[in-house]
Amino acid sequence: MSSIEETADISNAVENPGSSPASFKNIVRELRSRSAWLGFLSTALIIYAGWIGRHERNITAEDGFGYALGIVGASMMAALLIYPLRKRFRALRMLGTTRRWFQAHMLLGTIGPVLILYHSNFSVSSLNSQVALFCTLLVAGSGVVGRYLYAQIHHGLYGEKSSLRSLIAEMQQSLANMTASGPVIEDFLDQLAEIDESVLKPPSDILQSAARPFAFAFRTRWAYLKMSMKLRKEMAGSADSTNQEEKRKIQAVRRDLRRHLKQVRKVAHLSFFERLFSLWHILHLPFFFMLVISAIVHIIAVHMY
Repeated sequence: MSSIEETADISNAVENPGSSPASFKNIVRELRSRSAWLGFLSTALIIYAGWIGRHERNITAEDGFGYALGIVGASMMAALLIYPLRKRFRALRMLGTTRRWFQAHMLLGTIGPVLILYHSNFSVSSLNSQVALFCTLLVAGSGVVGRYLYAQIHHGLYGEKSSLRSLIAEMQQSLANMTASGPVIEDFLDQLAEIDESVLKPPSDILQSAARPFAFAFRTRWAYLKMSMKLRKEMAGSADSTNQEEKRKIQAVRRDLRRHLKQVRKVAHLSFFERLFSLWHILHLPFFFMLVISAIVHIIAVHMY
């Protein structure tokens, strides 16, 4: 469905909500798919509003409402530990599903830092406050990066992880479809197998992993261009088919070629973001421990001095 048709459906559903339940479901589905970005946009607006109004609010971090915001925000940040614990220990299944805790993890990791910012009224004086705020924002920023990488290797924010195995299965199915299209495709099988084998080899380092999506984007498109030209030439030289049948065969085989090579690009793309996601995991945990230590030091310093 084109964007114009989607816009028309949304407009019709808004004007006549009772007459188009399918369109209303499309609106809900669209909002769900964009919920993360809508949440980030809302958070950015709230932070901006807090920043420009920081001189007009009578909030202090030492007592009253500002102090309460600090307690709630710090509690939310501490609750972030529940998700990785729930994911690793089966004994905590009573707390709920990992999917729900992942949603809570994302929500707490967004609201908590915002409350900390309002708690400090967007200004810090002491060194321990500066360190604690910096670590809070570092963890929150790291979470945003992790959310982006997560979305690249999953079907939707909370969907099942798209694995290399499933993409390989799709490539194999595409190859089977092409083989069934006729003997003319047999000349391409060796070249396709070589491309498949090379994309499935794990990259040796992060630089090679980063270059793979671009390399295979060029390689697969160049291969498709050469195959398509050869296919047209062989089909045009066939005396056993009518022009209409030739066109039909060309369209079918080219469609299967495009689909197969698209899967190759998806594998290259996925392997790069999986490597980044694994590196992100290595960095995100120390950031969180820095936050815990700085928060403890900040709380002790505030109540003792």
